Amino acid sequence: DEEEEPLTGYFWDVSCEVGKLGCTADQKSLQCRFCGGGDYASIPCPPSSCHFPNEPSIPYFWDMSCEMGKLGCWADGVHEQCRFCGRHPFTSVDCPNDVTVPLATACDFDHEPATPYFFDETCREGMLGCLADGKSPGCRFCGWGVYSEIECPPEGTAKNCTFANQPGVPFYWENNCAPGVLGCLADGIHPQCRFCAVRPFESIDCPGDVAPPFGNCSFPNEP
Repeated sequence: DEEEEPLTGYFWDVSCEVGKLGCTADQKSLQCRFCGGGDYASIPCPPSSCHFPNEPSIPYFWDMSCEMGKLGCWADGVHEQCRFCGRHPFTSVDCPNDVTVPLATACDFDHEPATPYFFDETCREGMLGCLADGKSPGCRFCGWGVYSEIECPPEGTAKNCTFANQPGVPFYWENNCAPGVLGCLADGIHPQCRFCAVRPFESIDCPGDVAPPFGNCSFPNEP
């Protein structure tokens, strides 16, 4: 039978030794140590004592003051002391220094927006354009409409272009592009996404770090 997750926190402690409180928690490994509750309340738990079936996108830590009904507690659904912090809707819960911040690095839209966006690790709650996808605080709108004051990544980085199938023609991001200008609106979504270098876009120079594809035929539209 599959072993149940213990309700008491635990972590891997290389300082464990025989007879030390909480060590050999799993009855197998000396370094496996209980912490943060009951008889082991004197042993502080690191954030790794939270155990999620899937890593969340919100920071979390181990809070001994947690109790039922307190915002952010029971974050992993197993341990009362496991607590979310720092990001919507847990912005009122301050994250301590010892906190796990998940490495979300991509936007996740249910429907691709027309407004360009990028992932900005400097985003904070309330900053213009952040939380663009409604899920990741670092997902940020940029370069268009009410977000025109937010610079999109430098021209030449094409990561904001969104193609259902990768084209054979090189492309890049040009902030001054507009619908109707040759090569712009390359992905059919973002006006700033632009084809370059390959017929009929040979008059458009690709930035230095965007190279035309080699070893493949490059049709702007598959014949």
